[in-house]
Amino acid sequence: MSARAQHVFHEILARGFQAYPRGILNGFLFAGVTVAFVWSVVPHAFLLAWLVVGLGVALYRWSLAREFLRARPATAELDAWAGSNPALTLL
Repeated sequence: MSARAQHVFHEILARGFQAYPRGILNGFLFAGVTVAFVWSVVPHAFLLAWLVVGLGVALYRWSLAREFLRARPATAELDAWAGSNPALTLL
């Protein structure tokens, strides 16, 4: 990969990781609205467990984004970081 392509690849990853906090916040706002709508018909224990699991995944994603932005990984490490991004999107 050329130096320019590597720079673009790093920039795409950085922008994606920079957007994580906003995405996490939007996700929790949506989750809160969802819980409010179904609170009367879905068991409360299930809803609370769902929120706790979501919070755990969100905290992990946030910590990963912070680590990437703090570490500024070398070009050789970008593939590993790129692999974690789509995998976390599935969560």
